[in-house]
Amino acid sequence: MFDIPELDGLISQKLGRRDLAQCARVCKRWYRIVVPYIWRELSFMSFSIQQQAAFVQLVVDDYLQERQHQRQQKEGYSMDQWLPLQPSRPLARYGHLVQRLTCSYVLEQYFEEHSSRLREQVPDGYDILSKSVIMEHLYKQCPNFRNDIVTILTKDLGSILTELARKYILPRTRCLVFYYNAWSITSLKLKALLNVFSALEDLTLSVNIHDDVNESEKDLDQEVSESWKLRRLRLKHCSDKSNNKVFWPWLWKRCLHVDSLEVDNIWDGISQHLVDNGIAYMSKLNKIHIGESLWTGEMIEALLSVSYKWEEVSLGFDGEAFSPMAHLMMHSLTLERIALIGNCGVTHTQKAPLLACCPNLRDYTDIDKESSPRRRSTGFNAHTFIDQDPDAGYLKRWECEASLKVFKANIAGIPRPDLDGNKMGEVYPGQGRDIQSQVYDRLARFINLETLWLGVGDWNDAAVNCLEMSLESGLDKISGLKALKELDVSGMKTRIGENEVRWMAEQWPKLHTIRGLMWWGSDKEAVKWLKHHHPEISWKQPRTTHRTF
Repeated sequence: MFDIPELDGLISQKLGRRDLAQCARVCKRWYRIVVPYIWRELSFMSFSIQQQAAFVQLVVDDYLQERQHQRQQKEGYSMDQWLPLQPSRPLARYGHLVQRLTCSYVLEQYFEEHSSRLREQVPDGYDILSKSVIMEHLYKQCPNFRNDIVTILTKDLGSILTELARKYILPRTRCLVFYYNAWSITSLKLKALLNVFSALEDLTLSVNIHDDVNESEKDLDQEVSESWKLRRLRLKHCSDKSNNKVFWPWLWKRCLHVDSLEVDNIWDGISQHLVDNGIAYMSKLNKIHIGESLWTGEMIEALLSVSYKWEEVSLGFDGEAFSPMAHLMMHSLTLERIALIGNCGVTHTQKAPLLACCPNLRDYTDIDKESSPRRRSTGFNAHTFIDQDPDAGYLKRWECEASLKVFKANIAGIPRPDLDGNKMGEVYPGQGRDIQSQVYDRLARFINLETLWLGVGDWNDAAVNCLEMSLESGLDKISGLKALKELDVSGMKTRIGENEVRWMAEQWPKLHTIRGLMWWGSDKEAVKWLKHHHPEISWKQPRTTHRTF
C-alpha cells in the first residue's frame, strides 16, 4: 500500500474479501487503508454458514452493548457487570462505511433458525430479542447503505411492504421492478407505493390501472413535495382503464432527470399521453427504446425529435408507418448503440450507410433471439454488408470500424452449393466463396470487436445462405480480431470442425464462448477437441425464453 488514496483505492477494489482481510492483518497502516473496503459491501448471500453466524453474533453483541450503555447512562451507575463494555464495537465503528447491503433475508433466516440460542444471551430486564429488533439495529448502524433492487410480483405487496422495509429498505432502494399487470391496481395505491421509494433511480412498471369507487378526487390530487432523482424509466405491458388517468401526469412530473426511456406494449391511450404531455418533462433524455404499441408515424417522430444528442436508440416496433433514418443520420456523430429489431422502417440497404457515418458506435444489434420469429430483423444482405465501391473495387470505409465492440446481425444472401437443397445458385463457379471472402474482409476491419453474433437463433429458423465459418471459405482473414471474446453461430449451416476451433483458440486469445456448436456432424469433433484442450471455452447453447422485445 502506498498511502495514496487513489492508488490504494485502485488496488483494494480489485481484491476479494479474503485478500483484504489478509492485508488488514499486516500492520496498522494497512489495516487503516483496507478496512473501509472490507465494510463497503455486505452481500450476505456470499457468506458461509460460519460467516453468517459470526456476523449475527456481532450484531447481537453490538445491540446488547448499546442497550447496556443506555441503561448505565439512564441509571447513573454501572449495571450488568457480567457484560463489560467493549472498547471497540466493530458495527458501531464501521457501520457508516457500508454502502451496499444485500440479501439481508439470509441473516433473518439464520436468526430464525438459531433464535433460541441467541435469546439465551439476553439478561433479565432487557427487551425480548427478536428478528425485527436485530435487523432494525443493523439498519440503524449502517445509515449510508443503499439497496440495489426490489422486485414486486403479482400479489406479494404484503410481504414487501413491512414496517421495517418501509422504514429502512424501500427508501434506500435504487431500482424497482413492479410487475402487477395480472391484477388491477388503483391510481391511489400505486402512487402510495411509489412514494415510499424516495431514492429511486430506475423504475420498471407493468401495471393495469382501474378506478376505485372509494377513491376521491382529493385523494387522487395529493402530491409529494420531494422530487425524485429517477434516471431510467421502463413502461412494459401497461394499461389504464380508469376514467381520469391521473396517475400518468403524476409520474411525468417526477421524470425531470430521466435520461433513458423504454416503452413497450402500452395501451389505452398511454402512448399518446406520453407524446402529448410526458415527453416534455424529459429534457435530459438521450437513450430510448420504442417497442411494440399502437404507434403512428407522428408519435414516433415526436419521440425521436425530443433529444438533441441521442446516444442509444433501440427500435422494436412493427410497421412501415414511419422511417426513422433521417433522425438516426442526424445523430450519427453521437450514437453509441443502435438496435433495429423487426420491421421498424429501416431497410437492409440503409443499414450500411448508417454504420458508415457513426464514429462513436460501440454496439450494433439487429438480432433479438428472445423475440418471436416474425419480429426478427432480416439483417444484412451480403452485397450490402460488403459495401464495395463499384468503380474502384475496394471496400468503402466505415467510421465505426475502430469503435465497434459488439456486432449482432445475420448476413444472408450467400450462394451455398455445398448444401443439399440450396435453391440459391451461383452465377459462376466459386461465387459463394468469393462473396464470403469479401464479407470476412469487412468483418476484419472491426479491429476492436469483442462480441460477434451471426446466428439467427435456433435450428427451426436455420440460416442456409450464410457464412460457412470454415478455413477454406476465408475464416483466417479475421485472425486480427484479437479482442474477440464471444462468437455466436446459432442456427447457421456452418462447416466448423476441429481445425476451425483449434484455429480460433490460437488466434483469439480472449475467446471464452463459441455458441451454436451442436453435438453431431463435424461439430461433434470440434466440441470434443474444445472439451479436452480448452474446457474454459464454453460451447453450449443457453436456453432462451421467448418474449416480446
